[in-house]
Amino acid sequence: MERVWSRAHDGGDKISNLNISPQEALTQVQTRVQISYDRDRAIFLAEAAMSPLERRKLFTGLCFSSPWVIGLSVFLLYPLLAALYYSLCDYSVLLPPVFVGLDNYIELFQDKLFWKSLWNTTSSRWARSGSAPSWRSRWPSCLNSR
Repeated sequence: MERVWSRAHDGGDKISNLNISPQEALTQVQTRVQISYDRDRAIFLAEAAMSPLERRKLFTGLCFSSPWVIGLSVFLLYPLLAALYYSLCDYSVLLPPVFVGLDNYIELFQDKLFWKSLWNTTSSRWARSGSAPSWRSRWPSCLNSR
C-alpha cells in the first residue's frame, strides 16, 4: 500500500492509504497540488482586491498626478522621441522624412568641423566654469568697497 499526501478541498491535510500504483499516486498528487495551487491563487487574488475606500484613494491620487504625467509626456517625452526619430531621417521641411538610419551620425563623426566645434564648446565651457567661482567670491567685496 502506498501512502499519498493530499490536501482536501476544505484545507485540511490528511494521509490516505490507497491501493494504487506509484504512477497513479503521483498523478493524483500532481492533480491535488494543482487544485491546491489554483485555490490558493484564487484566495490571493481575492485578498488583493481593493476595498471601495482604497479604490477611491487610488482614483484621487491618479487624478492629482495625471496633469504631471500628461505634461511630462507632452513637453518632454514627445519632443525627445521626435528628435531621435528625425535625427535618423533625411528630413526636408517640404517633403516627408525618409528614414536613413545611422548615416547622419556616420557623416557627422567624419566631419572635421564637428570635432572642432565640439572642442571649442567644451573648452570654453571649462574655462567659464573654472573662472566662475573666483568671480563669485570677488563680487561681494566689489559691492562693499564703497
